[in-house]
Amino acid sequence: MISRLKRIKNKAAIGFSSAIILAACQSTPVTSASGTFDTSSTNYMATGYLEMVTIGDVNLPVVAKLDTGADTSSVHATDISQYKDANGTDKVRFRIVTETATSGLIERPLVRIATIKGKGDNPSVERPVVELRFLFNDFEIETQVTLADRDRYSTNLLFGRNTLTEAKVFVNPGATYVLTSARAPS
Repeated sequence: MISRLKRIKNKAAIGFSSAIILAACQSTPVTSASGTFDTSSTNYMATGYLEMVTIGDVNLPVVAKLDTGADTSSVHATDISQYKDANGTDKVRFRIVTETATSGLIERPLVRIATIKGKGDNPSVERPVVELRFLFNDFEIETQVTLADRDRYSTNLLFGRNTLTEAKVFVNPGATYVLTSARAPS
């Protein structure tokens, strides 16, 4: 009983500390290695760690996990094949899979090949990277995503730090669907 009470007190202290830090950040300029910015600026968008977005290129709604612990963004794709077109340009064909649908065949220029570190003893894997357009309500961003089999993950789309920084997003890890009233498709 005592250890459970300590955990509850620790959780309360952590929650209280987080609330104080969050409140302080709401109007305080923050300095980092990349410069100073004002967190109260309307240029920054507050989101939950899960948001409904639309993949603009194919008009498919998808639940996105906004993950500040990941560097790169990733979308669940199948039937991935790389090829060179008639002009010698590297391209990728693929289908995007969401919770409710699978897109038709999509073709995009290959931006690069990303090497993704494996967790634990798992080896690194190479994934093709393409640019796709995403819509958060009225906000639109075109960003690079790796094409991956995300079937074993909880969401079919992951936005990592690179995209979140580019989109000027603050993620509230305790909230979901802040930007959208819609919830995950059933």
